Amino acid sequence: MKTGKMIVPAEYTTIDVLSDGRFLLTRYDNQASSFYYADASGTVTPIQTPVKGTYFGMAGDDCFFIGVYAKRPLTAAAQQPAEQYDIPTLVLLDENMKVIRDDIDGACGAASTPHFTNGLMPIQTSSTLWIGSRKGAIGNGTYGLIDKTGRFVGRHDFDELSWTAKAVKSGFRLTLRRKAAGPRRNWKPIGNMIFCFLSIIPG
Repeated sequence: MKTGKMIVPAEYTTIDVLSDGRFLLTRYDNQASSFYYADASGTVTPIQTPVKGTYFGMAGDDCFFIGVYAKRPLTAAAQQPAEQYDIPTLVLLDENMKVIRDDIDGACGAASTPHFTNGLMPIQTSSTLWIGSRKGAIGNGTYGLIDKTGRFVGRHDFDELSWTAKAVKSGFRLTLRRKAAGPRRNWKPIGNMIFCFLSIIPG
């Protein structure tokens, strides 16, 4: 930053900064991503990841996602026949290439990925059908919160789970919804919870 000298060649698809000062680099080629570490001196070291797939982005707390694609059922509406399309399962890894979870539901298209907030992340798992279009689809699985070890915190059978944008006192407001009878879009709130301590999540 002082001299403007390039220490890592501009030949990578993405670059992210880790909290220990290293850089996580990726290069996309042949429908998969290769991974590298780089340090402040410009030394680049190839990484062998435990799974092969496409880099999907950082997840906070130095964790990141790799998407592993496979043919999965996608339909435009729940009442219509499904066809097989390439939909990823998201694999969550830490900065040391350790797999935290390998069963997070992904979606078609440029879908956003989950992110750690206050040490917790909402994820969806167990989908058997994706509804929408190839530009964006959502699975029919259920949601729960995981911690940094990948373990669920309390129940994980919710139809929707999201944080509010800002903290409330010493915690965060957590919105939980359970599906009502009828089409999936008819969700009903079952309550808001102020998340201050793990023990208040019912489980």
